[in-house]
Amino acid sequence: MEENFFILEGELEFRVADQVLTAKAGDPVHVEPGAASYLRNASDAPAKAVFCLAQFQVLPLIHI
Repeated sequence: MEENFFILEGELEFRVADQVLTAKAGDPVHVEPGAASYLRNASDAPAKAVFCLAQFQVLPLIHI
């Protein structure tokens, strides 16, 4: 499953594989299919984000 996040307000802490990052409002986060990940709000302030989960698939290229 491919995961995409866009942080709208506040901050969220993401752990993807062995990497930890803090995403702030305006930041996009992409998690590759099969990567172990989790997120948490590590602050006392509220956070809002948009999450988009999609089945990953390789599609043929369209040549124009």
